[in-house]
Amino acid sequence: VDAGYDEPEPDAMAVLLVEYAVKGKGSGHDFEQRNAVEELLTDALGWTGNGEVEGGETEEGRMRVHCRVMDPETAARTVVEALDAEELLEGAQVLVARGDEKPRVVHPPLFPVLK
Repeated sequence: VDAGYDEPEPDAMAVLLVEYAVKGKGSGHDFEQRNAVEELLTDALGWTGNGEVEGGETEEGRMRVHCRVMDPETAARTVVEALDAEELLEGAQVLVARGDEKPRVVHPPLFPVLK
């Protein structure tokens, strides 16, 4: 605020989703994992000032953590790094969307770099 920044308009922010496949409606372990991801992303996005976690949901076959972010590409890198550092990246998909766009997968990359 002292530097001239203001609260962003909610419509100006993008949606970032972290999604995992689950069996059925998920297990107790899946619920614990979703809570761990929510806490981790709250810290990661909060420290970078690039967004916030809005919550999560579990439906038949998948669970998601919903975030609102200012810069989706930077936020996606932050999220992937944070999940990787805590060994929560395996099986995760990170998706982003602005406005009414359909969410697009940004991780894992569609065409990984060959080694």
